[in-house]
Amino acid sequence: MQTVHMPAVKQLLLPKHDGAPPVLGPAQETLMFAIYFAAVTSMEEPDVAGNLGSTKDELTRKFRSGFEHALAKTNFLGSPSLIVVQALLIFLLLVRCNDSPRFVWMMTGIVIRMAQSLGLNRDDAKMKGLSPYEAEMRRRVWWGVCFLDARTSEDQGTEVTISHGTFDTKLPLNVNDSDISPDMTELPAEREGMTDMSNALYCYEVSNMMRRMMNPTADGIRDMDRILDELYSKFDQRYIRHHQAGEPDIKYWIGITVARLVVAKVRLILHFPALLSSPNKQDMPMEVRDKLLLSAIEITEQNHAINTQTEIKGWSWVSHSYTHWHAIIFILLEITQRPWSPTVERAWLALHSEYLVPSKSSLERGPRFWTPLRRLIAQARKHREAELERLRKDPVRVRLLEEEDARRTPFASDGPFPDSLSAQLFRERWQGLVAAKPVGMSYSRPETSGIETSFGGANLGGFGHTNNNQAPSGFNFGCQGIAPTPSPLTNPSNTPSVSTAAFANIPSFPMPNMAIDPQPWMGVSPTLAGDITGEFQPGMDIDDNVDWWEWLGKAGVMDPHGDPGGDGI
Repeated sequence: MQTVHMPAVKQLLLPKHDGAPPVLGPAQETLMFAIYFAAVTSMEEPDVAGNLGSTKDELTRKFRSGFEHALAKTNFLGSPSLIVVQALLIFLLLVRCNDSPRFVWMMTGIVIRMAQSLGLNRDDAKMKGLSPYEAEMRRRVWWGVCFLDARTSEDQGTEVTISHGTFDTKLPLNVNDSDISPDMTELPAEREGMTDMSNALYCYEVSNMMRRMMNPTADGIRDMDRILDELYSKFDQRYIRHHQAGEPDIKYWIGITVARLVVAKVRLILHFPALLSSPNKQDMPMEVRDKLLLSAIEITEQNHAINTQTEIKGWSWVSHSYTHWHAIIFILLEITQRPWSPTVERAWLALHSEYLVPSKSSLERGPRFWTPLRRLIAQARKHREAELERLRKDPVRVRLLEEEDARRTPFASDGPFPDSLSAQLFRERWQGLVAAKPVGMSYSRPETSGIETSFGGANLGGFGHTNNNQAPSGFNFGCQGIAPTPSPLTNPSNTPSVSTAAFANIPSFPMPNMAIDPQPWMGVSPTLAGDITGEFQPGMDIDDNVDWWEWLGKAGVMDPHGDPGGDGI
C-alpha cells in the first residue's frame, strides 16, 4: 500500500557515526514492529522457518506483542502522530489474517479519527507550511486510511465511515520511492506506466469509486456502470498501455489481474440487489444476466490464477482473506434457471476451485449459515444431471443451444486457460458430456519458455513459470488454428479490450478434460459438515423464502471466531 517511504525507514535502522546502534522513539518502535509483524504474516510457514529459524505462530505472537507494547507507550489517543497512523495501517492490513475482522473494523474507526485529528483529510499543504515530501506522505497515509475503511466495511457488510465528498486530499503521485526524499524542494513530475505506487493508486481509486457509488445523489445503476467503466479505462490508459516489453514485471501482471477481478466483482455487486428483488428472475434482461454470469465466472477464475502463481506468493495472504460470496451465490442461482450450455458448465466447474473458499474461518460457521447454501448446491447438481440427461436425448436442442451460447458476450479474458482457447475447451468438454455416449478428452503439455500477456496493446515479458512437480507451462488441445480475438470486458462499447495468454501450472483448477472433486464447503464431507448433515438433504428443493441479500450481508458481518453478534446466522 506504500504507506511508508521505505528509503526513509531504512535510514532509521542505520548505525550512528560512532557505530552505536540506532535509538528509536516509541512511535518509530511501533512502526518497526508493525513491519516485522507484516513481514512474517505475509510469509509462508516454510519460508519463516528457513529464514528466521522459528515458527510463524511464535514470531507473529512475539512481534504483535512488541507492537502493542510500543503503541501503548506512544499515547496514540491523546497525541497521535503520522508515524503511528502508518504503523496502525500496516498492522491492521495484516492482522485480519490472524484476528477477527470485527476487531480490525473497530480499530479502523480509531485510525480514521487519528487521521482526521492530524488534518490528513484536508489538502492545505501551503497553509500548514509543509514541505513537498511531508505533503506527499500525508496523502499516501490518508488514502491508505480510506482503503482500509472500504476494506473493513466490506468485511462487515456496513457502509464506509469516510463518505464521498467529506475530504479533499489529492491522490498521491504515480512515482517510485526513489523519486522523492525528505530534502526535496518540489514534487517530481509523475511517471507514465507502472511504478511503485501504481497498484496502490488503483486500490485507492477503487475505494473512492465505492464511496461514489454509495452517494445518494447517484442516478441508478447506469451511472454506477459508467463510473466503473471510467475507472477501468483510466487504469488502462494511465498505467498499462505504457508498459514496455522486456524484463518480466510481476507488478504489471498483478495490476492486470486485480483490475480485471475488481471490475467483475463490483459490477456483479451493483446488479445483485435488482436481481434478487425481482419476483421473477427472468424479468431481468438476458443480456444483463449473461454479463453478470460472465463476471461471476471471471471472479472465480482470476481468483484461482492469483492463488496459484508462485511468483506472487508474497501476496497470497491478500487473496486468502477474500471469499467471493457474491460470485458463488450468483452462479448457483443462475445456473439452476438455465439450460446447461458450455458457459453454464464452465460456471459449475469454476465453483470447484480449491481457493474459492480459502480461509479456515469460513468453514467454522454454523448450520444456519451452511444449510441454505448447501441446499442451493444440491439443487444445482440435481439440475445439471437432469439437463445433461435431457440433452443426450435431444441432439437438435444440443445444436441450437451450442449456437446460442456462441453468440453471447465473450469473456473478457481466458483466465487460467490458453489464450483465446477457453471457450473452445469448455465447448469440447460440454460436447462430450451431452453426447449420447459421453466421451473423454485428453491434452498434452508442450514445453514453452514462458508466457506473454497483452493488455491494451502492451506486452508483458515471459515469466519462467515453473513448478517442481509440473512440466513447463503451455497447453495443446488440438485447437491451435483458432485466431486470438480481443474481447470486451462487460461493456463492449466503453471498456478497453483485453487478451491474456495461458497462466502457468494451475493443475488444481478443474480443466475441461479433468474429473472434478467437490470441495469441502460444498457439503460432501461429513467431517467438515458436522451437524449440518442432519439438516441437509441433497434431494430437497431450495427454500424460496431465503433472502440471499440478507444472507450475503451476514456472511460478512458474522464473526468467524465464535461471536455471531446479535441474532447472527
